[in-house]
Amino acid sequence: MKLNYKYDDGLKFLQYCSNEELNFFVELFKGEAKTTECLTLEENYKKFYPNHHKYWKLIVAELQYFGGNTFANMTRGKGILYKEILCDLCNKEYINYDKNADVAQIEKSFIYIYLKKSISKMNENDKKIFKSNFKLIEIDEIKLSNEIRKKISTNDKFFQNITTTLIKSLGRNTVKKGVKIVFPFVVQQLLKKAVGLPIGIVLTMKEISDPAFRIILPSVLYISYLRNKYQKQDSQLRHLFYPKVGSILRVELGANIADHSGIYIGNGEIIEIIEQEGKGCVKITNLYDFVYSSFVRTGVTIYIAIDKLSKDILHSNHLVKNAKKYLGSKNKYELFKNNCHSFVYKCIVNENFDKITDVWKFQDLTKMIEKNMNNNRKISWVVCDINPLEYKKQYKWKIEDEVV
Repeated sequence: MKLNYKYDDGLKFLQYCSNEELNFFVELFKGEAKTTECLTLEENYKKFYPNHHKYWKLIVAELQYFGGNTFANMTRGKGILYKEILCDLCNKEYINYDKNADVAQIEKSFIYIYLKKSISKMNENDKKIFKSNFKLIEIDEIKLSNEIRKKISTNDKFFQNITTTLIKSLGRNTVKKGVKIVFPFVVQQLLKKAVGLPIGIVLTMKEISDPAFRIILPSVLYISYLRNKYQKQDSQLRHLFYPKVGSILRVELGANIADHSGIYIGNGEIIEIIEQEGKGCVKITNLYDFVYSSFVRTGVTIYIAIDKLSKDILHSNHLVKNAKKYLGSKNKYELFKNNCHSFVYKCIVNENFDKITDVWKFQDLTKMIEKNMNNNRKISWVVCDINPLEYKKQYKWKIEDEVV
């Protein structure tokens, strides 16, 4: 079958990788799919090997084919996009992820959940070694989990060490299962850096006997590593979302069992309403505190409302004007009536601050945004491509009584 590249902004950054780094995929295809790989049959491969830069699109196309169904590939003449491959992998391994997030965020969710599962199976000695090697300080399991999640999202060195360790664990555990993956030279160099790291990390690999799965899993881990290394080039090639003045932001609460929303007013600041001493207080916060100011705020990313089809960020100056006039105001705090979503809704429709509304659930707010800001068209919540730590390098932990 002739390889046909499908435009894929999730993998375009691979064109900046070295020949040695791209060789990972070439050798993996040749080693794990000797009878089904098509790359070595391509004319450009025969002409330019081992200058992989000359045919990086064919390398991507091969991965897209392995990610798709064989018969479906024949029908459409192409494979599937990397994001679909990544989501399929998450589904197979029962990894929770946000389908509206981009590939970089889904990769981090995938890696975080794998680590979380592994840590839960570690004995105390392995856990101690793990924490020591990765310079983790939290003792409580929930706080430790949150610490790891934050570091995966904000600490490049930590993320690269983690992905390297996972690749090392993959090689060790496949051998135990009677399946051997021979990693290319560049990965062997990575694995040398992982010497002395904890042995307690275990991958489940439910379908490791499937040759396609043996290609997809290590590829995703290695792509995650490379994306972090080439994040500047990657960010220039993908559709990124940054908040605009008057856009609506949200962050997860309580390990994704609830949400907190606010209105972006520019300069890294958000107007929100929080509970203080039984009152709902309107105040300005920054991007860092919006995510991390309370132990209840367990998310590590900020989401933004966009039009589902056009991908345009929804924003309105009148939201900022209405929100600012309520700064310093207080009302009766009611978790299921006067909460953050009620406040944002009041700013959208310019409703009296003291009025009790029926909009208090996040789903209700989403419907009201569609109705009042997007002409009844569907919206999506996508991950903002901002790092809250950039806005607050020095901080002290503080715990609010309750987050509205």
